[in-house]
Amino acid sequence: MENFLNLPMEKQNLIIDAALKTFAMHGYKKTSISDIASTAGISKAMVFHYFGTKKELYLYLVNTCVDSISTEVVEKLMTVLQIYLIGFCIQASLSLL
Repeated sequence: MENFLNLPMEKQNLIIDAALKTFAMHGYKKTSISDIASTAGISKAMVFHYFGTKKELYLYLVNTCVDSISTEVVEKLMTVLQIYLIGFCIQASLSLL
């Protein structure tokens, strides 16, 4: 995994996108590392070098997606909370007049 994380982001994204696309099209059981490698334009050996197993790659993708979604949800909640607090402060200020 460390070898994968040392790749340039462009190369990482190419592999991630290929794996996501392939798993989405064929499901976990029917997807092979060869399919992912072919879609990414790299060798099967390199996919194994970066992730070790298909399961490790899949779990990496799941964790990456969960992290991305979690970050977006937290950002949206913070925005809503800020808007609510601004509205609350404005309402409190108006009630003092």
